[in-house]
Amino acid sequence: MKKLYCIALILLLTAALVSPVLAGKPSREGTCTVDVRSKPVALIANHLFIVYTNATGSYYYRGGPSDDGISGWGTIVTDSGLYLPGTIDYVRRAPSVTAAEGTAACAGACFDNTAERIEAGNIAYGVFTPNSNSVIRTLLHACSIREVKPNVWAPGWETVIPFP
Repeated sequence: MKKLYCIALILLLTAALVSPVLAGKPSREGTCTVDVRSKPVALIANHLFIVYTNATGSYYYRGGPSDDGISGWGTIVTDSGLYLPGTIDYVRRAPSVTAAEGTAACAGACFDNTAERIEAGNIAYGVFTPNSNSVIRTLLHACSIREVKPNVWAPGWETVIPFP
């Protein structure tokens, strides 16, 4: 009986810890932060991404090309998920700027909706613009988050992607 009680307790605690993460990116007022981070992708160019943190964890938002560049870059695609070691843009000490914090930063649903709209637009990916950095600028712009980035050269940052 003691063994069964321990197993039930472990399952209950596991469910309590995992369920908020599996439930998506809910926001709770006053507990959110939006950071814009960068990582080098060429000699002097940088790729920007967003790390959105709320009470359930940290999530990344990014853009990129649908193709690998060998036969062209394709269209802009977006991606998001838990920001953990091993994810595509995970950089331990990436240059970072906090764009918003507190209630105004609880933009997870807006980021999700805007990213879907950008990808649905089938916009041609450009090396200089529009590109992954334009996606980050557009997410911030559309969600009324301060449009800032680390002090790096990020081609495409100046472009806000028009979408329906």
